[in-house]
Amino acid sequence: YKLNISYRIPKDKIEIIREEGLTKVRIETSVRNFDKEYENNVAGEYISACFDLVSSEMRKPKSFTDGF
Repeated sequence: YKLNISYRIPKDKIEIIREEGLTKVRIETSVRNFDKEYENNVAGEYISACFDLVSSEMRKPKSFTDGF
């Protein structure tokens, strides 16, 4: 099965991930903890790239009249 969980990561935390990297993630549940280790900051680079993509899309005009 596949489970997608989304939650907000503040911009300052994304900057820390970008600078220091992200190599380990822990998901805590009432039953047990799940730890996942990544090599070479793969997860941090992915989060950083997604943030850059969303940021660039948000800077684009939203309608024809924007910027006039």
